Amino acid sequence: MRMTGDRARSLTLLRDALQLLQSRDIGAKPTEDRARSGTLEVRATVSAEPGGTLRLGCAVVTLGAVPPHDLAGATIGVRIGPSRFCLGVLDRTNACEIPGVLAGGWWFTVDDRPGTAVPLPLPDPEHSFAADHDASEGELLRAVTPGRRTLLVLRRTAAGEHRLEIGSGAAADWRIVAVRYSRTDRHEAVRIVPFPPSPILSSAILRLDDFDVRGAWEVQEDLPPEDLARVPPRQLADSVAAALSSGTRRAWSRLLPRLSEEQRHEAERELEGGRP
Repeated sequence: MRMTGDRARSLTLLRDALQLLQSRDIGAKPTEDRARSGTLEVRATVSAEPGGTLRLGCAVVTLGAVPPHDLAGATIGVRIGPSRFCLGVLDRTNACEIPGVLAGGWWFTVDDRPGTAVPLPLPDPEHSFAADHDASEGELLRAVTPGRRTLLVLRRTAAGEHRLEIGSGAAADWRIVAVRYSRTDRHEAVRIVPFPPSPILSSAILRLDDFDVRGAWEVQEDLPPEDLARVPPRQLADSVAAALSSGTRRAWSRLLPRLSEEQRHEAERELEGGRP
């Protein structure tokens, strides 16, 4: 999908309006504010309820009749402190609701990539630098997805290895989560994480080999089960090999009967200890 000129201009206006709200220290207390950039006005309401909820609405403000700006699908990130992000996606009315935004100074990001996956924000460069020089494991980024079904925590170990913890909410059926990220060699990698049915929160930890901390990355929260059969066997095996939590490896073992013969062969080899 190619971005139209109108949409590109609308996104620029949206970023400018959010920058104005940010400069007013919105989020420090329950409030209602609005900011205008060109023909676009962004209205923001911050609730006083526990945990906080930010409601954003975008409207076209003109003297004449013009087509509305279409911003549906754009992902809004609210950064709270150095590493925590809450994400929301604008709907067809150019509005979104982002719960769990704690009081404090906020920074806004806007990402617009077509598809079913949720684009994830990049770690703050200064915070990443500080974490890189910490002798212990440093947290680079913590993000809550728009549906609040998935929590992602990106960390870097003292040895420079990147790890991603994925927290999945309670689910009555299998959930397949896919993370696509940029590698330092400029290629893309995909890591797939299965979550079996669970009445409580479950988590997985995986290794992100050659993760480019400055590159685009995204998460697909619910990969359709039929899509698993189309995953290349080697890519699936790499996902099994990247699983650092025993629960995730057990989940892969339970999924073996659902895989193709070639996928199953590669996955079993990784579960038994990796390639010779």
